[in-house]
Amino acid sequence: MKIKYFLMKSVFISMSATSIAFAQVPEVNNQNGIDYITSGIGLDESSAIKEEAKRWPVHIMLSAIMEGKAVWIADVDLTVKNANHQTVLEIKTDGPFALIKLEPGIYTVEATNKGAKQTRRFTVVHGKPKSISIFWKASPENSAEPANTQ
Repeated sequence: MKIKYFLMKSVFISMSATSIAFAQVPEVNNQNGIDYITSGIGLDESSAIKEEAKRWPVHIMLSAIMEGKAVWIADVDLTVKNANHQTVLEIKTDGPFALIKLEPGIYTVEATNKGAKQTRRFTVVHGKPKSISIFWKASPENSAEPANTQ
């Protein structure tokens, strides 16, 4: 009886680990010749996109502090501009993560959540993935306002 229970438990654990390992990375989109993915809803998808982020030049993480807790957020407007202040990418996120394939150079990302805008300047260096974390704190009216991060 113990052997049967152990085998059933082993199969269940193995199947759970396999489902996480084989979680699908969302579809790659393209705008103006720039590949990007936005997603990260649910544990499997979140794990898959975090693993995939290691192979992308830019990884943006979006969160907010609500009721004293940090939560991942979606539906954030992202605008990426190059060093000449030209918009190279404008998207609305489908989840809390955005992966973007940008050529090496200096960029600015503007992230707008419920009317509150934050800006980050960053440099893409070949072979060195860049992670950018942007978060907002909730105001009493439930609208987002930038959190003091810099």
